[in-house]
Amino acid sequence: MVSCAVFAQSGTKRPNLLMIGKRGRYMEVAYLNELNANGFDIKGLSWDEISPDVLREYHAIIITDFHNVMTKTNLDRKRQRWIDDYMRAGGGVLVFLNTAGAYKSDYHPEVIKWLKTYGLDFHMECVEDPKNHIPLSPQNIKHRKAFWAGKIEKHPVTHDVGDLLIPSGWGGHTEAFCAPVFGNAQWKSVVWSGPEAVLTVKQNIPKGQWREKRPNGPLPLMAVRSVDKGRLAVIGVSPVWVAWTPYN
Repeated sequence: MVSCAVFAQSGTKRPNLLMIGKRGRYMEVAYLNELNANGFDIKGLSWDEISPDVLREYHAIIITDFHNVMTKTNLDRKRQRWIDDYMRAGGGVLVFLNTAGAYKSDYHPEVIKWLKTYGLDFHMECVEDPKNHIPLSPQNIKHRKAFWAGKIEKHPVTHDVGDLLIPSGWGGHTEAFCAPVFGNAQWKSVVWSGPEAVLTVKQNIPKGQWREKRPNGPLPLMAVRSVDKGRLAVIGVSPVWVAWTPYN
């Protein structure tokens, strides 16, 4: 995973981190236990458990949701203000959401609106690299594929990250396992696909859904921007896909 320890602007080598999302076995088993076992100091809380005072206790926070594709993230306007103030004061935020929620307003409309205020907009698109797919072998994920990131830029957020395995393709009717992260001029792309990646667009037509592939070359998979003293980072990878594989 991306180096969580440097989303915040502070120079602390081992910051304490907070993961906000639906509590349950995916958060505990797939993320918190694994990260704590590998030297991170991280805790998980639900949206109802946070407050401005709670946020101030952490160097960086991760906004996520991976219980299932229909889970809604409760980032209402009050909590948006809390997180805005948290970043302005120097905190770091990573948006690591279920991609169905990121692109489909039925699931996370407030998250979509909030990210637009920072110059980033999501669409129903998926990054795929069919010429460089890596088949995954375990029985429960044999239908899924992945590819290695084409380029990782030098940046505090990607410090000590040697490579990233990126999921590929669509799940169900609306879930893109990895989406492009296009931001305005205030955003810096730090993780890219390879030059042979394509953009897949899933559209609705009267007879059902179809997929359109078009060549695009290197596509941004993660982007970062400054927010006063803090940082905001967004990665297009689906946490549902990561939680369901042994490659997290």
